Amino acid sequence: MDQQLEQEACTILEYVEDTVEHICDTELLSGEKVWAMIHSLAQYKLTEFPYDEEYLTTEDDDIDYLLEEED
Repeated sequence: MDQQLEQEACTILEYVEDTVEHICDTELLSGEKVWAMIHSLAQYKLTEFPYDEEYLTTEDDDIDYLLEEED
């Protein structure tokens, strides 16, 4: 994975994790529920954009790579 893309993904993940924590605390929602909603909402939101193979992958390898780096 390209270093700039990796940095951007890590930055976004940090913001999203902070936001999820805040929502869970203030709205008394479970983290699992909020993450499931984010997953579904992200899939829906992606349908609003034109299809571009450059930004879409057929495998989750890019995400798995990022998660392995944080452990």
